[in-house]
Amino acid sequence: MCPYYLSIGMPYDLYWEGHADIVKAFRRAEEERIRSDNFRMWRMGMYVTHAVGTALANAFRKEGSASIQYTSEPFPVFERDAIKKREDDERMRMEKMYARMEAKLKTHRQMDFSKQGEAIDGRSNDK
Repeated sequence: MCPYYLSIGMPYDLYWEGHADIVKAFRRAEEERIRSDNFRMWRMGMYVTHAVGTALANAFRKEGSASIQYTSEPFPVFERDAIKKREDDERMRMEKMYARMEAKLKTHRQMDFSKQGEAIDGRSNDK
């Protein structure tokens, strides 16, 4: 067992002369490091899969169809990041809708003013 603990960074003297709880702490820390590395590698696999999928989708897309873009932001890791991203996406969607609505309203108002001008002077703009 000593070589294992030495390989994960525990000093030789601490292994033989330290308290048994220290050995457990080193073992738990190593398990957490392995878990973290495993998650990091899994996440890297997600990015590689997404990149290959994007490349293949663009290689085999139909003529004239829009190309698929690789993600411009990292995938959310924590739930709070995912919630914030959903909220930001919703806010952007609402702002775009509001801008379209404002443009239509402006066009509608301009049409109303031109019709009012026809009624006031009795002329039509149709010539």
